[in-house]
Amino acid sequence: MKKYLSLFLIASISLLITDNLTAQYCTPATNSSWGRVSKVVTTGGDINISKTTGTAFTGYKNYTATDSVSTGPGRSFTMTVDRSYALAIYADWNDDGDFFDSGEQIRRESATSSTITSVSQNITVPSTSSTGALRIRVITGNGSYNTPCPSRNWAGGAQDYRLFVIPPKARD
Repeated sequence: MKKYLSLFLIASISLLITDNLTAQYCTPATNSSWGRVSKVVTTGGDINISKTTGTAFTGYKNYTATDSVSTGPGRSFTMTVDRSYALAIYADWNDDGDFFDSGEQIRRESATSSTITSVSQNITVPSTSSTGALRIRVITGNGSYNTPCPSRNWAGGAQDYRLFVIPPKARD
């Protein structure tokens, strides 16, 4: 009986430690007054995103389970976003659960128009990027938007997508 209790305790502690090490991304505060993301499309990846959400305000949406782009270190793809107001794009290149590290802000622009317009961004995966299932965030907001995790309602719409970075093949 002691043996089973010991195994149970070890397994429980292991689960707690593993759960605490799992990346915990922030959920951005959103507000319908400050922009919308109506469409996200990627091209040039091995697998590409083609997500249309329409012009209605959607707040924050996590599409990491359903929509992804796949590529490799040193390779590029293009992301086209139909949006209103300012746009920022972030990628968690080191897979540490946030978008605050150097080089993780891919695009930041100022815009004040409520009209939906299309913007394309070429994205090159750094050769030092982590591999596996990473995250990329698209966010709109008021003025010159500069944070992936707003705590105030300055963000209009925010969407997260899966970015699969395929490890390079070993050379024989």
